[in-house]
Amino acid sequence: KDYDGEPLAAASRALSDFHKAMEHTAACTLDLQLVGEEFDTRAEAGLYPFNAIRNRALMLAQTEIVLLLDVDFMPSFFLSEELHEQEQYTRLRERLRQGRVMVLPAFEMSRQEDGREVVHKLAQGGKPALAKAYTGGQVAGFQIKLWSRGHMVTDYTKWWTATEPYAVTFKKGYEPYILVLREHVPWYDERFRGYGRDKIVHLMHLAALGMAFDVHPSQYVIHIPHPKAPTYRATKRSKQWDYLHNLFAEVQIDISTGNWTPVTSFADLCREVGARDSLKPVLARLSASIDDSI
Repeated sequence: KDYDGEPLAAASRALSDFHKAMEHTAACTLDLQLVGEEFDTRAEAGLYPFNAIRNRALMLAQTEIVLLLDVDFMPSFFLSEELHEQEQYTRLRERLRQGRVMVLPAFEMSRQEDGREVVHKLAQGGKPALAKAYTGGQVAGFQIKLWSRGHMVTDYTKWWTATEPYAVTFKKGYEPYILVLREHVPWYDERFRGYGRDKIVHLMHLAALGMAFDVHPSQYVIHIPHPKAPTYRATKRSKQWDYLHNLFAEVQIDISTGNWTPVTSFADLCREVGARDSLKPVLARLSASIDDSI
């Protein structure tokens, strides 16, 4: 790290250039925010604050429906078209208003050597192109061999022939990528930083709040291959790995007894939530802050 601030300045310039490019093409209405933290040690800096960043993204979101998706995934190109078609959007919104979420099945390339270009083609080709690649062994369900609990509930076998949304039963460890009403999304617990259990806890919480899970019959997301992030090693080599293990055990008990409230670290979080009526029903009663001033 260069302590004169150049890395932060470089990131700011890169984000500015990206924003200008997106605005120029009018591909979307894009809001970007650069968030920084101060650390005393390199070890602390290596524990990426995934959940804190997710919370900030939720605060910036202005749409009625949000897609909870990691940055290293690419959605089907047809998802945008569907959400812009009024009749389909209305149908989806009414389903979600019933306390449901819509799962987008997740896939990955079988060979890590296949990069962004191949993923782009499969995202652009729709379900028929994906089915052909799946049959040919080019793609597979996301991390099915490494962590089957994460996505097996989606029921990939059923999905290939599905023409209508179908319900699945949540099981511990299930961590799908979902479309959900923004007002139904609780905060992420920011104590889960570094690698592991950050999304699982959030999905467990959603299920405990009574949300039902449906699988979309035609839309999906594909993982973009990339080298393993350094935060994985940083977590494994530090005390954070054991801390997350113990914290996860505690949180499971609290969720099961209905006594859990996610912990957040933004000092302005509760005040901002209070100003947004659409978030009040769920978030206002679930938010907590580790800042003593709140």
